[in-house]
Formats: sequence, structure tokens, C-alpha cells
Amino acid sequence: MKMRLYTIFFVVLISTELSNSYQINGRKYGVAGDVVIQNGKLKITNFSYTGGAPDAYFYIGTEGNPNGNGRRLQYPPGSDAVLGKISGSNLEVMIPTDIDPAKILWLSVWCKDYSLNLGEAYFVDDPKLLEELRNSSNIINMSFVAIFYVAYVM
Repeated sequence: MKMRLYTIFFVVLISTELSNSYQINGRKYGVAGDVVIQNGKLKITNFSYTGGAPDAYFYIGTEGNPNGNGRRLQYPPGSDAVLGKISGSNLEVMIPTDIDPAKILWLSVWCKDYSLNLGEAYFVDDPKLLEELRNSSNIINMSFVAIFYVAYVM
């Protein structure tokens, strides 16, 4: 009887294009909309924000939860202006070229002055993981490799 041991690698890759639309979970000032990552941009549809926070910007992050340590995005492109009132608009926000779109975990409308998350979208499809992210400050790594060993008798 001869036994052979095989190593099989399953690699889970995260696409740089997320075809799913993710809902922005509004927390303050009427933040709402849906977002998808496409062609190096965040495409936000039906976006609304009352403009009530004094220092609000779009932020993205590759780990943890929305916070001021994320990366501030310029909107409109090339502008450092705070977000003003927006009602039901479709927006395109450029992702900086030094950030891999596949590693973006969240988008937030963040008020810098108050250190306050006004609303966020997590780019996660697993409902349990989404709930955990919304209710915790755990840092997760979205990329992983699973290795399985298979033995059989010949």
C-alpha cells in the first residue's frame, strides 16, 4: 500500500473591480447613497448629505473601521473643499493611484473637526462579517490563502 501526499493551494483573490453596489449606512446629517468601485473610482449613486457638519470629507480605509486615520479623498477632483449640501446626486470620486482598489475595506463621510463618522459603506459581502465590522473596532485582513492537504491510499 502506497500513500501519496498532495498539497493543493486555493487562493482567494479579491478583484480590483467590485461589481456589487454597497449601501452607505447613514448616521448623521442625512448621509445616504450607494457606492461601487469601478475603473479606479468610487461611483456613488443617489448621494445625499445635508451639509450640516463643519468639516466633512470622503475617507477610505483598508483596515479597521472608519476613522480619521483613513485616507481623505478629494471631491470634486483636485479640490480640498469640505463637502457641501448634496441632494440625490451621482458622484465619481477618484481613488489615489497609490491605493489598490481591491484593498479598500470602507468608505466614510468623516467630519474631521468632530472626529465623527457621518455614514459608511463596507465593501463586504458576508452579512455576519458586515455586522461584526459595524459593531466593533476589530482590524481584519481581507486577503488570505487557504492551504489544504489531501492524502489518499493507492
